[in-house]
Amino acid sequence: MNFSFRGGYGFYGSPYKNDGTNGEKSTYSLGFGYREANYYFDLAWVRTKTHDDYYLYGYNGVMVNPATLKNEMTRLLFTFGLKF
Repeated sequence: MNFSFRGGYGFYGSPYKNDGTNGEKSTYSLGFGYREANYYFDLAWVRTKTHDDYYLYGYNGVMVNPATLKNEMTRLLFTFGLKF
């Protein structure tokens, strides 16, 4: 069979030692491919979500509220290749 389908999930935990869920990233993907003897192509959809809290320096031991950033990115990727 020359067709292929795939799906995936990736989870990257917080890079900070004692900061719970801050900095976590999740990635979801779906893909479809077709292969012949001399060429192939692949189409993939990838969705990435991240959450980060950034803290400014406090003053006299008083912490300020964090700047919260939530990013979501969706990509559609296409690959075409030739074998020679």
